[in-house]
Amino acid sequence: MDVSSNQRTAGALPCGPCDHLCPYDRALPCGPCDHLCPYDRALPCGPCDHLCPYDRALPCGPCDHLCPYDRALPCGPCDHLCPYDRALPCGPCDHLCPYDRALPCGPCDHLCPYDRALPCGPCDHLCPYDRALPCGPCDHLCPYDRALPCGPCDHLCPYDRALPCGPCDHLCPYDRALPCGPCDHLCPYDRALPCGPCDHLCPYDRALPCGPCDHLCPYDRALPCGPWHSRADRVTIYVQDRYLHTNCLAALANMSSCFKNLAPIVCQKLIGLLEAMTKRHQKLVEHLRSAAEETTKKDEDVVNYHEEITVLEEGIRTALEIVNAALAGGCLRHNPNLIYTLLYHRSLFDSFSHHPMFQDLMVNIGLVISHFSSKILDEKSGDGSAVLARIEKEAIIWPTDRLKKFPELKFRYVEDDNTVDFFVPYIWRLIVEQSTVHFDPARIKLYHATRSS
Repeated sequence: MDVSSNQRTAGALPCGPCDHLCPYDRALPCGPCDHLCPYDRALPCGPCDHLCPYDRALPCGPCDHLCPYDRALPCGPCDHLCPYDRALPCGPCDHLCPYDRALPCGPCDHLCPYDRALPCGPCDHLCPYDRALPCGPCDHLCPYDRALPCGPCDHLCPYDRALPCGPCDHLCPYDRALPCGPCDHLCPYDRALPCGPCDHLCPYDRALPCGPCDHLCPYDRALPCGPWHSRADRVTIYVQDRYLHTNCLAALANMSSCFKNLAPIVCQKLIGLLEAMTKRHQKLVEHLRSAAEETTKKDEDVVNYHEEITVLEEGIRTALEIVNAALAGGCLRHNPNLIYTLLYHRSLFDSFSHHPMFQDLMVNIGLVISHFSSKILDEKSGDGSAVLARIEKEAIIWPTDRLKKFPELKFRYVEDDNTVDFFVPYIWRLIVEQSTVHFDPARIKLYHATRSS
């Protein structure tokens, strides 16, 4: 009896009041109650082997922890699962928030960047720049706005507007080593447009879109296909044909006294033509001098040089007359862009002052260049808008009566009396050369068919 009594005393307390309290309601003494084990609803209130999932040092029972997915639920089993491993029940795990590694696994304010209706957590989306990476923050940046992280944005593929921003098979047409995306290249036909598809087509093959191709500029084989700037050295003038100098320049000369508000590009083209003819003239003069020194040169070559120089001098004089007419009278104050272009190319006119054929025309141009050059000395170098504004102001107050007056240019078209001598042989030559009808060259008397063939 003594032994069994001692065992009962050591192993358990007899029925009666004790210091234990109900673990779910500390106001209730130890004893049966309505509470059940939260982890096994078949067990009554009391100690068990279950532990607090948020603090393994705490036994099963109420605590301050709350369900991370529903803060209205106390700590204990619920229907929520770990979003990163659906085999794990709701509770602490080793997973961290992919957008803030300082946050544990659980609900947060972050949303899926590819579907803003989905909460932060695993999804089927993949990183568009590395398909081995799951949806979430990465080191990739938006190629069109480096301030934006990797993820959906409003940018579209410039080569296929149906594709969202991200890697694609398209390459930069100007540098095949660069992927599709912004680069420093510009559209060669509109420098305001970035590199990418546009409405422009290759002028030599309309089936090719705008971009580099194998075609070359026909006037300068060192230049690729595409529009080129209005540099005078790229202008080709066929001096053997007087059509340009007589008809085209004559038409401009007839209108020159009415020139007002000439656009900058028009002024550049006019002075560019004058510069091209001047360079050609200087080159022919050098050839003429070298030919005169060489006794081996044929007289026919020297005569050809003289004819071409004469044609060019006529064209240069007509161009200078056009400039004079656009400056004389009341036109000067209406053409500030022409004055600006004259100042920019002032060195071009130095050689004309010493040429006897052009000296009379250089009086007005020299006065304009000298006057306006002194007025823009205070302007900052390179500030074209400020210089143009100063020219406009000075042109209004400068008295135009200082300029020498020339007779108004009046060119008239006079038909040749013997046009038949040219057109009839010319038309028959075209018929013989282009038609499929056979003609015996030896029997043609209308022109020298044998020599032409």
